[in-house]
Amino acid sequence: MWRDRYAPSPQPLRTFYLSRFLRLVPVFVLVNAFALLVWTQAGRPTDISFHGSISNLFILGYGSLPAPALAPAWSLDVEMQFYLVAPFLVPLVLCWPLPSLALATLATLGSFTLSGFDFTVGLGLMPSYLLFFGLGMAAALKSWQISPRLARLSLAVGVTVLWGLLLSDAYGPSVNLLAALAFTPFALSTVQNASSRTDAMFGDMSYVLYLLHWPAVVILGDHGGSLPMAERLPYVAATVLLTLAATWAVWRFFDRPLNRWRSVLIERRLASA
Repeated sequence: MWRDRYAPSPQPLRTFYLSRFLRLVPVFVLVNAFALLVWTQAGRPTDISFHGSISNLFILGYGSLPAPALAPAWSLDVEMQFYLVAPFLVPLVLCWPLPSLALATLATLGSFTLSGFDFTVGLGLMPSYLLFFGLGMAAALKSWQISPRLARLSLAVGVTVLWGLLLSDAYGPSVNLLAALAFTPFALSTVQNASSRTDAMFGDMSYVLYLLHWPAVVILGDHGGSLPMAERLPYVAATVLLTLAATWAVWRFFDRPLNRWRSVLIERRLASA
């Protein structure tokens, strides 16, 4: 995307940052405001420090907050950290793809080693994920074509590994790396497929759901978490349906109009090349 779409433009880095900011931050701020409301209503502590204020508005540093109201957003923090170092990483990958991939692998292993293979220590630190960023960039640069057979095998192995970890005492954030590696060929294959309007809609909605499901989990846990399983199921079903409906509403009336405006703005900047 960088090489073919942004690099030829007059201000490639500024245009790229503007595009990613407008894609990620507005929806995050909207859902995070709701999550903070839920969080405070439940009597949980919030971080009102300078670090907390900046991270709650601009994501960066969110993964290292002591009590984030929107826990899954730690991975958005990792993504933002990657964008800050991307201007240095991308030229390395373009010039020396295989050595860069090897260095990314060493950085990930080094990060795990320094944390004593305690994944939670490096949860919000980008070096722990350089292997995956490196694989993505190398795949794009080399135009790796993942065969349908390998993609299906990757999906099957990934599900098997993840399910086995969930059912055993071996599950933990560190060994979850195995499942991520198993899913990698399948993940790479998805970016090679043409996307229909319906598929694009679900793709955009998945970002909203990824954020919005967490306050729903908190509300459900506070009001029905202590109930027996049979009594809790109706609350779970209602929560799922309401979360899906709210996800569609946020996408339809907030995310989609904003994304269309962002697309027009960025296309105008790119067209001036």
